[in-house]
Amino acid sequence: MAELRASLERDDGFTSVKTWMQSGNVLFQSTLRAEVIDSKIREVLHADFALDDVPIMIRTAREIQETVASNPFLPPKHEAKRIFVAFLDRVPCPKLWKKMGQIDYSPEEYKLDEELKIIYFYVPDFAKYKLDTTLFENRNWRTVNKLAEMASSSSNATTAAAVPKKEQASKKKAAKQPAEPQRRSKRAKL
Repeated sequence: MAELRASLERDDGFTSVKTWMQSGNVLFQSTLRAEVIDSKIREVLHADFALDDVPIMIRTAREIQETVASNPFLPPKHEAKRIFVAFLDRVPCPKLWKKMGQIDYSPEEYKLDEELKIIYFYVPDFAKYKLDTTLFENRNWRTVNKLAEMASSSSNATTAAAVPKKEQASKKKAAKQPAEPQRRSKRAKL
C-alpha cells in the first residue's frame, strides 16, 4: 500500500493521499470527476504494478460516512465483527435481486442500499454461512468505520477509492505460478 500511496502522490490529480493498512483502500483529495479519477488510478495500477482490469469503487467522504450512518445492522443487536459492506459499481439487476430475496439465508441478513450502491451483510456464524460474500468486494465493519473516521478527520477530504484486496495480490506472481484447482463450495452463490 505504501507503493500505491507513493504512486498516487506523484500524480498531480491527488493530494493528501492516505492508505489504511493492507485493506486496499486509499483516501485522497481531488478536484477531478469520478471518471477521471478512475482512469488515473487505472493508469497508475497499470504503469507501476502491471495490474489491468482491476475493479475500482470510488466513493466520496460523504458517501462513506453515510454508509456508516445508514447501516441497518448496528451493534449492540448485531455483533460488529460480523458486519460487512459490499461496495458495488452499479445496483444489481432487479430480476436477480428479487430471485435472491426468495432464498432463505437465515440467520444471515443482508440489505441493499440502492442510493449508496452497497449491500450490508450480517453473518452471525462464519463456520456455517450460506451467503457467499466473496463474490462482492466487501469490507468489514471496522475498516468501513476507520475509513469514515479518516475521511472526516482530513480537511476537505473529498474522495476515497476502494482498490479491491483480491486484485492487489501481484498478478506478476500469479502469472509465474500454476493456478490452483478451484474448490467447490456448498455456499450459495449470487
